[in-house]
Amino acid sequence: MRYLVLLYLARFLLPIAAFGDAGAYERLWFWYAYQMDTSGVLIANGCSKFFSTKARCTFSQFVQYIESNRINDRLNPSALNGVDTTDVVKTTSALSDGRYTGLYDIGLIHSDVTRQDNTVKLFTKMDSFFEKKVSKATPELRKNLQQVSACKPSDTTLGY
Repeated sequence: MRYLVLLYLARFLLPIAAFGDAGAYERLWFWYAYQMDTSGVLIANGCSKFFSTKARCTFSQFVQYIESNRINDRLNPSALNGVDTTDVVKTTSALSDGRYTGLYDIGLIHSDVTRQDNTVKLFTKMDSFFEKKVSKATPELRKNLQQVSACKPSDTTLGY
């Protein structure tokens, strides 16, 4: 019976982790994964097409892309203009100012995760991605990833 309760919590209550400051840190965590995905196949692989560009998405475009199926007139994309994503505190503050702290479309973040999946599958896939890629990341990106992971509400990501 206890396992059924845990499964219920994992399936229906974990998406609330995307709210508040945690939501800003999650988006930055996903952004760092996007930067590490040099093949452009696994993380937000539809972003460039969504914005009709051949280049990889900017941070602002990336965040807008994973929010693209969310209808919210309160979002403020201009809050992300010119944000230096190497400064974790300022970037998460800009995300909060732009109201990018609520739910996002998990089906747009990792190519092996669909909208019908849950955040547990997304975070499992992301952890696996980071385990493979983090050693190849630049020292600055690894340092920023450690800062974000220390603030992110997922015990599985604290080791980066």
